[in-house]
Order: sequence, then C-alpha cells, then structure tokens
Amino acid sequence: MKRPYAAWFLFALAACAADEPEVDSDEGAVRTGDRTTDAVTEWNKAVAQFGPSGLEGSMAMNWLSAMTNAAMFDAINSVERKYAPFVTSITPAANANAEAAAVSAAHDVLVARVPERKAEIDALLGESLAKIPGSETAKGDGVTLGQKVAQAILSARAGDTIDTTATYTKSPAPGVWEPTPPALLPAIGVAWGTIKGFSGVSLDAYDFGAPPALDSAEYAADLNEVKAVGGKNSECRQSGQKGCRTPEQTKIAQLIGAVPANATGSADLVGKIIEQITAGRSLLQRARAFAMVRIAQGDARIKCWEAKYQHNFWRPITAIRKADTDSNPATEQDPSWESLLMTPAFPEFPSGHATITPAGIQVLIELFGDDQNFTLAVPSLPDYSKRYTKLSQLIDDSVDGRVWAGLHFRSSDVKSASVGTRIGADVAKKIMRSVTY
Repeated sequence: MKRPYAAWFLFALAACAADEPEVDSDEGAVRTGDRTTDAVTEWNKAVAQFGPSGLEGSMAMNWLSAMTNAAMFDAINSVERKYAPFVTSITPAANANAEAAAVSAAHDVLVARVPERKAEIDALLGESLAKIPGSETAKGDGVTLGQKVAQAILSARAGDTIDTTATYTKSPAPGVWEPTPPALLPAIGVAWGTIKGFSGVSLDAYDFGAPPALDSAEYAADLNEVKAVGGKNSECRQSGQKGCRTPEQTKIAQLIGAVPANATGSADLVGKIIEQITAGRSLLQRARAFAMVRIAQGDARIKCWEAKYQHNFWRPITAIRKADTDSNPATEQDPSWESLLMTPAFPEFPSGHATITPAGIQVLIELFGDDQNFTLAVPSLPDYSKRYTKLSQLIDDSVDGRVWAGLHFRSSDVKSASVGTRIGADVAKKIMRSVTY
C-alpha cells in the first residue's frame, strides 16, 4: 500500500543519485575495515556508555552524540580536507594522525559534558591511542588538533539550552494528553522544542499539521485501527485471522520500539545500519554519516517536541479508555485496554520515532542511495532479526510499528514520517558538503 508521504519520498530518491559521495582515492586514508574497531565506532559506543540514560536524558544524549560525532568529523576532515566543516577546519601539523585527532576531539567533548566520568574517559583515550598505528609524534600532533576542534565545537554550541526544563500545565479533557497508566509519569521534555536546531536549517519551514478532530471519520478510523492491532492482547490467535496483529507485526513493533529514545546504545538501529553500510569506506565517510544522521535526528527531535507540546494530543490508551467522551459515534470505550508496549510520558502527536528515525534514514539515502542490504537485531529480541534490502523499508516499519505497538495513531505516524524525511534530506544537502580546498 502506498504511503501518503510517498510522493515526497520518491522525489527525494530521484535527487539523491547526484549526491552519492565519491569513493575515497587517498591511499593514506584510514578505512573502517582496517581494524576490528575503528575510532568512530569505538567512541560512539563511548557516548552510549558515558551519556545520560532514560527518556529524561534523551535530548541531552542526542546533543552529546551529535556534537561528539561532529567533532570527530571536523578533526578527520581537517587532515583529509574533502568536505565543508561543520564548525571548523584547522590546519594541522604536517603529519598529524587523523584518527588520533578524532579520538582526542571525542574525548574532550565527552569530558566537557560528563566531567564526573573524566577518569574513565581519560583511560579510554589512552587505550584508543595505543591501538592507532603511526609514530608518537604524528599521534601527538593529532591529539593537539583534536583538542582545538573540540574547543571550537563546544564554543559554537555554548548557548545550547539542552537542560532547560518546564512543567506541563494542561488539565485533562477530551483529546488532551494526561499521564498514562500504569506508571502515570509526569510529562517529559516540555521545553525541548525551544532548543536551537543543530544543523542551521530553519526548523520553521516544517509543519506537521494537526491531529484529526475527535468527531471526524479519520479520527475514528485511527482509533479503531490501533485499538484492534495495537493492544496487549491484539495478536492473532490463528493463521488467517483478520482485524488483529500478526506475530511478525508484533516482532516488528518490538524491534522498532527497542530503539532507545536517546538515539544511541546497543539497541540503536540507525547506528547499526551506519556501521553495516559504511563497512570498507573511509573513516571520514563513516564519521560524516554518523555526524549528519545525529544532527538531523537532533533537529527532528526538537521540531517534533515543539509540536507535541503545541497540540498536547492524548495517547491511544487514554483515547480508547475514554472514548465515551470524544463525541464520536464511531468509537467505543474499552476501559481496560492496554497497549502492547509501555506508553512513554509525552503527548502522542506527532510521533517521535516516526519523525526521528526517518530523518536519520533519509540522510543515509541521500548519501548512499536507498538500495542497501542490512540486518537489524536487538538484545531484547534474541531470537529475532529482520533483513532489509532498502533503507526506506525501515521508514515504513517506523510508521506501522508504532501503530502495532499501540502507541500512536496512523495519521500521526504518516505526517511525522513526511516531516522527518524532509528534515533528513535538507540537512544532508546543507552541511558537510564536498568542497575543493
């Protein structure tokens, strides 16, 4: 079935071929297949290890991941000089080691943001430098370069208000978000939509629209679908049964739902894709892909959360349990309905997953093309993995999976994916472009 965002998506695909990056020809460039673990992969794992955890830390983790990867990109690019810098391009010493520059830059961004873990981060830096081939002089020059790049990144983003908090003040009413069972947690990220965008692309250009009116046919269709296929007990009991969620759809919902809200870590699906499709490419290309994806995801999160707390729309679990208040004769209350996955503590519209994941995926489509083979698996589903042959297939799963999880209405996911793909495409066209020095 064609998605409503397909027209935009096909346009984006048609434009992406010209943007596919050239394969590096430098014989001296560090490549991702040269050793078991390269600097970019290792320090992305460090971000997951040392950064904040949980939904409350999502925005701070997104910032940390974006800026750590941007620092690694600018450090390597200062040596190899192939792309426009994100913040700075510093002339290095003649033989500065690019990989040493990357780990040094990542180290300094992490220490600045997580100073209480400095001893552990220092130790990781020593281990990383010991594994990098080359002379101590070249590595020392690389470390110096990385320090300068990190300082430039941190100075450029010194005004970011990623720790800003605010209190949710809306009172319960039909269509209005309220804390959801069973935990009834207070709203998270009320002020995230006020943060300055990461990429420099104007986020005012994007509009999710609005959720459907409660008394509309579209709303009734949304509610009745998620009620049928997104519940804890919605899985089909026999083959061929209609109006229920298949076992495969349950697994897909759980796979998509395993993507942590902080956009990094062992269950980070987009990060796993980057590692797979950049295997054998240069370290600079891997750093560029990670940085562009994390920056686009940051912009997508900011725009999504701005809209969440403009519309303050209720979650399916609330809507279904209180369907007797929605003035829609085509909906029916079920006061005991539960979603397949735990409902997170923020409004439904728009969908975070269906905005943020497509933003990152669209960056990769712009860089490498849609036709990519990759496999996704997460620790929470040890007996399940899914093979993909196109990046865009994960965008579809991000839309469907949140309905099957019982967390979002379909119209919300579709509108979210449309905006997310636009953000990803625009970020990929704006930053870190190929240049001649």
